[in-house]
Formats: sequence, structure tokens, C-alpha cells
Amino acid sequence: MIFALPDSIVVLAALIASYKVESVHERAMRQQMIFGFIIALGFSAVMFTLILIGPHPQRVR
Repeated sequence: MIFALPDSIVVLAALIASYKVESVHERAMRQQMIFGFIIALGFSAVMFTLILIGPHPQRVR
């Protein structure tokens, strides 16, 4: 599921770019989509950073 997150971010960005706004309700929907995009982008960045960093070796004292 985590590897599908970048794909969902791209799809959400495409939906935001192509979403036509003609009323206040549609503008609110677009704002929610943008908020979801920002949350998904941040979550993806954190998750992939944690995966790439990996555990640190323990120090011997």
C-alpha cells in the first residue's frame, strides 16, 4: 500500500488541476482536495525517509 502512495499523489494532483470550479461548493471541494494532497505528500515524504534511513547500528560502549 505504501508504494501506491506516490501514484495516488500524482492522480490527486491531476484531479486538482482539471477540476472546474463554478460554485462555492465546488471551490470547497477543490480546497479539500488540495489539503488532502498536502497531507498525502507530507505523509509520503516522512514514510519514505524513514524507510530509506533505516535503523542505526548500535554503539558499543
